[in-house]
Amino acid sequence: MFDTPFKTRKNSDKPNQLWGSISKPYPTNKWWLNLVMGEGIEKIYPYPYTAQANENGVAFYPSEFQASNATIESIPSYSNWLISSKGGFIKREIYEYDDLMVKLIFKGEKDDKNYMISYLLKGSPYMTFYYNSLIPVLKHKGTSIVALEVRDSENKGYVVNLSNGSKYAIFSSEPITFNVVKNKKDFLIISRSPFTGTIRIALIP
Repeated sequence: MFDTPFKTRKNSDKPNQLWGSISKPYPTNKWWLNLVMGEGIEKIYPYPYTAQANENGVAFYPSEFQASNATIESIPSYSNWLISSKGGFIKREIYEYDDLMVKLIFKGEKDDKNYMISYLLKGSPYMTFYYNSLIPVLKHKGTSIVALEVRDSENKGYVVNLSNGSKYAIFSSEPITFNVVKNKKDFLIISRSPFTGTIRIALIP
């Protein structure tokens, strides 16, 4: 229609299966696009946490930064959580999004009956996950779990004490009973039975 002095070229990054049932046009400037670019395994920054998704679930840790005269860089952490389920997942994809939040769904073997939804919300002090008929597994890497304290008579509130002095609160919408299991590299907090409901995790300042 109009002559322009600009050259055009096609985008080499094509939409993939990680977009799920989200319809076109796809957003191009959202803060969470690393979840759908390439293999979808690069970090995103829903401050105050840094998060990363892969076929096993969602990993996260509190964001830290280092500033110089020229740049501000995020500092990687070797102490982090991986939120998953016993038996793992067969696929993941974007479920819904808006300006502040993206929902990432992880599907189990029965797809519509067994799944986990991760609510990645900018500025939230909580990392929130909804489970449907799955056994939650909260894996912590890099730092030992010293104690898991029950803080609620209905088993809806816990405090995790780590060997580096950090503490995390775990809240659930329904009663849930956890066991702490240590393997060679990690500590696992595992539900004793399948769970349907919401789990929220927050760093205690």
